[in-house]
Amino acid sequence: DLQAERQRAHQLLMQNSELSSKLIKSKAENESIRSSVRSNLDHNARIVDSLNRLRQQYLQVCEKNPKSFVYSLTFETFQTWKMVRRQRSFFEDCRKKVERIRERFDQDLLLDILHSWHNSTSSNTFSIQILRDRMASLQADNSNLRGELAKTRNELDNTRKELWEVKGQTKALLSSLKAAEEMTVEEVKKSRMFELKYLELRG
Repeated sequence: DLQAERQRAHQLLMQNSELSSKLIKSKAENESIRSSVRSNLDHNARIVDSLNRLRQQYLQVCEKNPKSFVYSLTFETFQTWKMVRRQRSFFEDCRKKVERIRERFDQDLLLDILHSWHNSTSSNTFSIQILRDRMASLQADNSNLRGELAKTRNELDNTRKELWEVKGQTKALLSSLKAAEEMTVEEVKKSRMFELKYLELRG
């Protein structure tokens, strides 16, 4: 009987040692899982902060105009385009006026020359000089209009470039926002899986 009791005691001791080893290993695994969960939760928090910063940046872009900064630039571009159209129309009117005055000038000049053959007076020369001065003035206006038109076209090109830059920035922001959201969802799933595994082991 004593020998049998010793054997049972030895078996119990071995079982307890094995159970203790398993318990220590389980505790180590649980602590590792807890650490992973904490790490993932911290990582998620950082991702959420990054996501909030991205959203804030995007909102700042949108808040520059009630209907978004891109819409504002589009509207400004449209306004510039309308102004250019008006200037083109004005320039075209001036060009037509110049042509009409040039035609009248040519006709008047021809009439004055023909008239001067019959009656050479200073009044004809004076009329020609007035027309020439008027023509020079119109040509100067024409040159100024061309300069303003070139300047406006340059401004329009710059505005278009700015518009495309802002569109590119907005697209990049939206892409980053989407990527951050996808990353956050994925990390939340991973964190949940770790928590479930932890609860399963703990149970």
